[in-house]
Amino acid sequence: MLEKKMETATVKFMRRIYPQTDSIGIDTFCVSLMVLDEPFKELGKGEVLKVSGVGIPSTPSGLVYEILGEYEQHEKYGDSLKAAMVSPIMPTTLSGIKAILASGLIEGIGKKTAEKIVDTFGKETLLIIEAQPEKLLQIKGVSERMVAKIKASNIALSRELHAAVEFLQEKEFSVQMAIRIGKHFRGRTVEVLTQNPYAITEIEGIGFQRADAFARKMGITERLDPRRVEAGLMCCFSEIQNEGHLCYSEKATVVRTLKILGCCITDINTRAINDQIGRAKSNGKIMLHRHDGKDFLYSVGAYRAEDKAAASLSSLIRRKPENRHDEKVIRRLIGNVCNRLMVCLDDLQEAGIVAALMNNVSIVTGGPGTGKTTLLNVLVETFQDFEDLPVTLLAPTGRAARRMSEATGKDARTIHSALGLRPGESETSMDVSLFEGLVVVDEMSMVDGYLFKNLVTNLGLSARLVLIGDVDQLPSVGPGAVLKSLIQSGRIPVTRLSKTFRQKGGSAIIGNAARINAGETDLEEVEGEFQMIEINGEEAQQKAVIEAYLDGRKKYGQDNIVLLTPFRKRGALSCNVLNNMLQKIINPESNGNATIKIFGAKEASDQELCFRIGDPVTAKKNFVEKDISNGDVGTVTEIDGRIMHVKFDDDREFDISGEELYAFDLAYATTVHKSQGSEYKMVVMVCSSAHRRMLKRNLVYTGLTRSKIESRVIFDQNALKTAVATVDQERRGTFLASMLQTWCII
Repeated sequence: MLEKKMETATVKFMRRIYPQTDSIGIDTFCVSLMVLDEPFKELGKGEVLKVSGVGIPSTPSGLVYEILGEYEQHEKYGDSLKAAMVSPIMPTTLSGIKAILASGLIEGIGKKTAEKIVDTFGKETLLIIEAQPEKLLQIKGVSERMVAKIKASNIALSRELHAAVEFLQEKEFSVQMAIRIGKHFRGRTVEVLTQNPYAITEIEGIGFQRADAFARKMGITERLDPRRVEAGLMCCFSEIQNEGHLCYSEKATVVRTLKILGCCITDINTRAINDQIGRAKSNGKIMLHRHDGKDFLYSVGAYRAEDKAAASLSSLIRRKPENRHDEKVIRRLIGNVCNRLMVCLDDLQEAGIVAALMNNVSIVTGGPGTGKTTLLNVLVETFQDFEDLPVTLLAPTGRAARRMSEATGKDARTIHSALGLRPGESETSMDVSLFEGLVVVDEMSMVDGYLFKNLVTNLGLSARLVLIGDVDQLPSVGPGAVLKSLIQSGRIPVTRLSKTFRQKGGSAIIGNAARINAGETDLEEVEGEFQMIEINGEEAQQKAVIEAYLDGRKKYGQDNIVLLTPFRKRGALSCNVLNNMLQKIINPESNGNATIKIFGAKEASDQELCFRIGDPVTAKKNFVEKDISNGDVGTVTEIDGRIMHVKFDDDREFDISGEELYAFDLAYATTVHKSQGSEYKMVVMVCSSAHRRMLKRNLVYTGLTRSKIESRVIFDQNALKTAVATVDQERRGTFLASMLQTWCII
């Protein structure tokens, strides 16, 4: 993929046209009109140029800026410069320096403070700000908070960012990536990366191989250089967490790290890895856990997550429930609620509610159509009948939370949102317990070890925790196997629902899901509900899934259908390739159809990822401020420059811009893992021998049970037999069950 040509314009700020608010921060995406200080392209000096980007001038200052970016010509929205880097041209006169400080470029510095600073440091002022901003503290009225803002300002960053970009471009990084790296390390890019080139792995999207190539250009050629060995070991822990493990055996860690480093298993090489593991243990980066005479290694964060979760849950289990009622009283209250709601419960559903109300922690598990939603409704109503305490309904994704809310008629939130976790965060900073009363978590199979720790460490003294999920589904995308581990611990009462209540509309799907769970491949086809389409060969299967999707889209509409596949990136049947193909068919590029291209997001089809009006898109992480959760699906309704307006399923609407764009994907097709917690009227699923490594019984089961009305499976016999016969016996690296047993001795 060719890199886009970057252009430089010299401009003065005229006025901001987006956003229409006074709350503008350094990371806010803005669109501003600029007056050219020098000719640019066909425009002359004094003419107006539209500029968009993060960190561009958004308030009057009288300053001249150099803006490096990509020039775009658009029939509908006009010509504009998409800024990659913004640098104020520094004045040399005392009056000019005072003007730049008083311009509002640095929040908190007004005219009087600017005069004090310049009167003290004279023409050295900008050099002091760039290299030794702490010296400003000697001036009356300058606080540490103000110095921190100065460090974060464009004045302090612009020169170093230029130097960082030049330094990294020489090492063959693109301008866009160089700017990302420079912003991450702020004023210390060259210093940090010269000292340890492997520190570049802190940047999302840069793995060990790319860091290793960079390090070689920086002169590190020794395979067992301690910096390289440390980076390889940390890469090992990153890889195992991506595979679902929170810990790994020490022996396997050594072997895997040697493989990452490209080293043979010799005494010298093994000793180097063991020495680094010893150093990592000493400095607290790695924790040792011994189980059945074997040594396992955790990253410190992973160990604390499991240990804290086990300790907090044990404390809740052993605490006597407040206002505990007699079982007969509870059953009478349940009967009253059932009469009021006009529902009937089977014995297992009633037992699940009794267990939930008589214990501080309980689990309900069962497949689709087994009455989990009915149980939940009766449980909530019964609890509210005899307890004057709050009810909190939680789920791991936005879609699952909204389904929970629709089913109960009560407010439900994502766990991330309720905890106040921001994108990428795995720790809360709460000092008080957030959750009291009845706390119900749905879709528990999707909750990973880190999120569970955050949940249970925020439960209050009156909390009663009920965990609902389908243990036969795929485990969480994140590391750990929480629901399975809690059931295996034997410390929590578990109710297993088995009776199927759904009789119409999708009953064939439920029946076939049960057959798959039992290891059967003789599935029942029902017209309009369940269809098996046997086709061999990747290309033919690709054509068939596209046709099935387009047919289902006509039948149910874009919002009610999804194409499910195991892989996101690999092969002709991957999400990236299928999304690209479906976009070209359903929503092709045409005159007047605005497009946002996401640079650096190279797809498996060797095409740039792009978004157009009408595309379904999905969030890849949480945006707490905007109440957008990982997995939320919406439709692009408007594009203005680099701003994408998205309308989500429940009529929430948000503008997505700047770095946020990189956290979205097309959503015509998605992975089975990503679909957990969602339901669609129709599911088109592929089960191909091309995905042999991923084919497991719980993958097919999870995919099929996303459908409410109709499923079509494009498959070949070898793939289906392999998937159904392969029970996921791979034990995830987690000791939550044994830790809970240790903390909670019966």
